[in-house]
Amino acid sequence: PCMFKDCCCSLSRPLIGALADTLPRSPALVLSIGSGTGLLENLIRQAAGDADLYGVEVPSCNNIHLPADRVVRVSTSLELHPDAVLAGTLIFCYPRTIQLVDAYLRECVGGALEKVVFISHRDEWPAFRELF
Repeated sequence: PCMFKDCCCSLSRPLIGALADTLPRSPALVLSIGSGTGLLENLIRQAAGDADLYGVEVPSCNNIHLPADRVVRVSTSLELHPDAVLAGTLIFCYPRTIQLVDAYLRECVGGALEKVVFISHRDEWPAFRELF
């Protein structure tokens, strides 16, 4: 795995391939919550080919990797995107708060959600485990 200055997690071809393989194909909606620069999401999109993946981010965050039409905005870091209930898959990569993950999971219960991809440091997992 390699670290990139504009991505929270170390990236490798096997990781990107595994993530791409686990995502549903279009038209199933995939939202990556807190996508940052969009590097991870764009690499997944390239590997997956036909995944309908969008990054969700606040306006102050500079997306430099995802195409502009693949980034949807929320006003604050705790606001939920209204299309979340339509998402078949949610991706959380090093989420900043347990409250945001909890809010998305609660909002999506009873919706289209079938899968959650959670990427974080193993030391952070115990705090989030109860949500899943």
